Amino acid sequence: MQKSQVNLQAYLNNTSVLIVIIDCQGNIVEFNSACEKTSGYTLAEVSGKSLWEAFLLPEDQQDVKGIFNTLLSNKQPGQYESVWIAKDGSHRTISWTNTVILDDNGEVEHIISTGIDVTEQRLTEKALKENDERYSQLFMGSFAPMLLIDAETGYIVNANQAALQFYKYSLNEIRERTIADINTLPASKITKKMREARIQRHNYFLFKHRLADGQVRDVEVYSSPVVIDNRELLFSIVHDITWRKQAEEETISISRFPEENPNPVIRFSKDGRILYANRASADLLKTWQADVGEYAPVDWQEKIEKVYASNRMNEAEVDCTDRVFSCILAPLIQDGYINLYGRDVTSRLAAERARERLLLELENEKRRWQSTVESMIDPVVVYEQSGKVSYRNAAYLHLLNNGVEADPMAPSNDQENSVKLHNRSLLGRFEETAKKSALHGVEVRDEELILSGTRGSKIHLVWNASPLRDVEGNVDGAVLVFHDISELEHARKELRQHAEYLERLNRDLEDFLFLTTHDLQEPMRKIRAFGDLMEVSLRNKLEGEELDHLRRMHKAAMRMQKMLDELLIYARLTAHPSPMERVNLNRLMDKVLVNLKPKIDQSGAKVDVGSLPAVEVDYNQFVLLFQHLVSNALKFQKEGQRPVIKISCQETQNGHKMGNGSVILIVEDNGIGFDVTYLEKAFMPFQRLVGRSEYEGTGMGLTICRKIVEHHGGKITAESSPGMGTKFIIQLPREQA
Repeated sequence: MQKSQVNLQAYLNNTSVLIVIIDCQGNIVEFNSACEKTSGYTLAEVSGKSLWEAFLLPEDQQDVKGIFNTLLSNKQPGQYESVWIAKDGSHRTISWTNTVILDDNGEVEHIISTGIDVTEQRLTEKALKENDERYSQLFMGSFAPMLLIDAETGYIVNANQAALQFYKYSLNEIRERTIADINTLPASKITKKMREARIQRHNYFLFKHRLADGQVRDVEVYSSPVVIDNRELLFSIVHDITWRKQAEEETISISRFPEENPNPVIRFSKDGRILYANRASADLLKTWQADVGEYAPVDWQEKIEKVYASNRMNEAEVDCTDRVFSCILAPLIQDGYINLYGRDVTSRLAAERARERLLLELENEKRRWQSTVESMIDPVVVYEQSGKVSYRNAAYLHLLNNGVEADPMAPSNDQENSVKLHNRSLLGRFEETAKKSALHGVEVRDEELILSGTRGSKIHLVWNASPLRDVEGNVDGAVLVFHDISELEHARKELRQHAEYLERLNRDLEDFLFLTTHDLQEPMRKIRAFGDLMEVSLRNKLEGEELDHLRRMHKAAMRMQKMLDELLIYARLTAHPSPMERVNLNRLMDKVLVNLKPKIDQSGAKVDVGSLPAVEVDYNQFVLLFQHLVSNALKFQKEGQRPVIKISCQETQNGHKMGNGSVILIVEDNGIGFDVTYLEKAFMPFQRLVGRSEYEGTGMGLTICRKIVEHHGGKITAESSPGMGTKFIIQLPREQA
């Protein structure tokens, strides 16, 4: 409370309005410097004395006490006028407005009286009434705005110079107006007030008057009737009290300020002295090591003086260790002081610092990203959402210039420069197309672009264009990445050439094998024929070892003939293939079983053929394939056991990298089986896993089977174990490419 009183006293001493604060007994509590100047008394001389005993004429004391008692009872503002006796014995006429201040219980605690010295106005009125001859001089020369108003019509008859300046009209303009054009009250109320002034029921009024520029000012009007040239007029003296009304409102506001405002508010004099500060300003005052009545720190005094001189607001921050305030200095030139309005921005600054740290981290991340991309050998271009290039790495610039900056001014026959310019034009057109796709949210991958290199070479590029999206998924840019596959293309070309060479070599070998096998058939047939003749003609002449040699030679020739037959079949598979056709495998198996019927009947085998699909194959080769597999199943059997053979199918979709569907054919038996360690050997030419003495054969059957399956783009393998039978698994596409 003491601090609040200091704040209030500081304000009272810096206003030109007479302000007296009295308690409910009528004793003086506060007495500002304007009162001291007008009365000649100091606060110390009048503090605690009753207002009427200290200043009023004896004949006025009872009237003022009555007004005081009325204020205590109805607690409403009131006005009155009294004569003060100054210390030097002079009399001053003061017009007072009184406002009551209530305590928490609603009882009157203080009365604030604000007054203005109207001695000059009263003397003027008196002079006008006493001496008509001096009217013009007093009326026109007065510093107070004065009006003469027709009491009947309300038209303004005359106005002095002060009134013209105040209302901002010329004399002719103001004479064309009625008082209703100036007074903001409704016309009916204005008429009523004029009637009261005419009969002198009241001669003091509070109005709001509108000026020529639209401003509305608070005024107090002293109006009384006069007769000039036999015409009844109202003589009105106008005093602008707008600033006084503001002072009254501010005085009341200041008395309650510390309890109402949660933010710092401080008032300074124009030279930097602290006039008052609310409770929320405690941290600021502590930081400044200053209090009300003292001066702000030197740097703030300079700020305050600068703000007052420029009549412009300024903003500054004050760091109070654990809190930071953003303070605005606002000048109030008319009243001669500067207000400081503070706001706690600690949380905001913490958020801004966090944001700055985040931005720094993002910038560091961007630099790391750029460093990484810059070190890449792949060219990279980044575009903004508008399509403008925001970044190109060194590899891209190298690609753009092909290692050397192209010179547009070089001669047209400069082939190297021409190639560079052509590449740049082609790359620019291509970039525009790829960029548009990515900026529309379309990702493009693994597209190729070929540029011209030096000395007739080609630069093969693979590129990807991808949209860049923000956290909400909206496209806000694009990135284009190139990868130079020139070396890979060169390797592919060499590989294709080598593959073509191997293919030619294989064809030559197959042709050689076919021709050789075919040509060996004739000599082998003659050897067998002459051997048969020798055996018939010499059978009774040869004995013992000679006859055994002849028989061995005959058997060897027979084996050789079979081997040549198998080799010839193997060679014909690719040398003379039949056209591919769609074949129903169940019908094909009927053909196979007819061909093998004698062997099946001889062994008593059971052959179970399931539902098989139709596939695109070489019919003759697949007959041969199944004949070999079923023959093997019939041949490699345990002694005394009935062979059981099952042929089935299993279909897959996109299985085993077979494209648009594949089939798996299974040929399963209950034969002797074999160790899968030797699986690869079983498919090699002339390789046998059992002896010739036990099971006949050339060792070419499974080799032919593999050749047929691979010729159809498939694979063949087997699952087996000794004594547990064998399962051959054939995997091939349903249709040939």
